[in-house]
Amino acid sequence: VSFVSKQEREVFDSMTKGKSQAQDGIVKIVNEAFPYAYVSEETHIKVLIERQGYTVDEIARELGHKPHRMFVDITIRDSTGTYCIEYDGEQHFKQVGSMTATASALNLNKELDREKSWILSRIGIPLVRIPYDAYVDTSVISDMIDEASIECEKEQHEYYVCDRCGRRFPANMLENGKCKRCLEEIAKEEAAATEESTFDEIDYD
Repeated sequence: VSFVSKQEREVFDSMTKGKSQAQDGIVKIVNEAFPYAYVSEETHIKVLIERQGYTVDEIARELGHKPHRMFVDITIRDSTGTYCIEYDGEQHFKQVGSMTATASALNLNKELDREKSWILSRIGIPLVRIPYDAYVDTSVISDMIDEASIECEKEQHEYYVCDRCGRRFPANMLENGKCKRCLEEIAKEEAAATEESTFDEIDYD
């Protein structure tokens, strides 16, 4: 990630929490395409990580640093799962106005886009990115989500499933087929069982 000034950082923070008329239009289309789904806006990435059963610390260990403070534009939840949509305005592609006035701010924007995409893919949430110059309607949105779901499912096969909790991790993060959290839980359970057994064996006569 490139070094940026405090002013650039503040601009980006305000940008990630902001909304646009274009995003409002996409939300309306999403509601039409998925009338029975729960649609929310500006969901913090931490909420999605934990909702999928992971912890920020687990993702940080793989990412190499703590995930940046970021929000997902649109989140869709229905009986089939969770899906996310990002509306990528011009500032995601080129220097425009105050949002990406400098090359470093633009590079930061692109870097955080990549990080967000990686995290969502890692936790098994399909992500659709809609460029500012793309035409979308209900059928286009549905097709894009279907394609993103297929791609996300393929990427999930690159990970190994924990025998105990069923979550997916890289092979080097599993020990004897189990993730760190499950190993810690097993250790606590065994310690509690040993303590209880010792208590039962005490002769009080």
